[in-house]
Amino acid sequence: MFESTSLDDLKYSFDSIPTRPALALKESTRPDSPTTSKVCGTPYLPEHAPYPYYDERPMFFIAQFNFTELEPLPGFPTTGLLQLFVPDIEFWGDSWMVTDKPDLCAEPTPFARYFEDFSAPHVGEMPEEEIEDSGEHPAPEPFDPVTIDGVPFDQEVNYSTHEYGRFIFDTKGPRALLRRGRDFVDIHTYRGNLVSRWVIGGKTTFEQPHLDLGKTTKDAFDAAVARAEKEGFTVYPHADEYLETIHYPQANGSSLGGYTILLNDSRLLPSDPRIVLATIDQDSSCQWGDCGVANFYIHPDDLAARNFDRVVFSWDCF
Repeated sequence: MFESTSLDDLKYSFDSIPTRPALALKESTRPDSPTTSKVCGTPYLPEHAPYPYYDERPMFFIAQFNFTELEPLPGFPTTGLLQLFVPDIEFWGDSWMVTDKPDLCAEPTPFARYFEDFSAPHVGEMPEEEIEDSGEHPAPEPFDPVTIDGVPFDQEVNYSTHEYGRFIFDTKGPRALLRRGRDFVDIHTYRGNLVSRWVIGGKTTFEQPHLDLGKTTKDAFDAAVARAEKEGFTVYPHADEYLETIHYPQANGSSLGGYTILLNDSRLLPSDPRIVLATIDQDSSCQWGDCGVANFYIHPDDLAARNFDRVVFSWDCF
């Protein structure tokens, strides 16, 4: 688990901590049905989409979201039904832990499927005996559904997310603020990662400079500064006047959208564009190792296109 020497890191005072809309997943009084939003239980299984298998084993159903039942979430569908699964293999198919299953990284991935239209009757069956024989489902009672509602809230980026390092930097790491009129480049380090934030014409992009073999973080930092200067930016000598400390924000429980929750250091680099699709924390029916949490990631372009074929899964615990 990441350990900090201080309870606080630094940010520029002109930066506010980003927020992202989310739905907190809370247990509902809604009765269970094949198409209701739920964690565990029996998913919607029309004839054209039977229960999924991976590696000749039935996958583990984790959750499904009926967007017609839930409050609208910006960027997410307002109709259709999304299902989440993990395979019955070591580490539940965690994309960073499983090294002998390269097809987990192929397209499409097996972790999610989306029904734009779910008017077809539910006719499929759960392979309960096979799942019970496995004994590896993250939920102690995988066939007991917990119906869920989504409570809207704006989630603040928290210290465990990879996006946190886009704005927050280490107190002892190199940093520079370069300006060109109203545009600026912020180059800093966070948890050993070098991050370049370019704000040009009000549009923000992030870069993760590659650390070549034999090069230090300081070498990469100097190269990033030199590149910005070549683009006409000038180091702003009074940048430290804008520095302020920031206390680690707190994470939340299970949610749809928002930011990830992690108990250890993020495996995604700060420049990685993927966002969290859903977080299934220990406050739900699932238990990921020792008080763990699971995250399903998606690229924003895929979410906008309603393409859930490249969802990535990861979990961690204490």
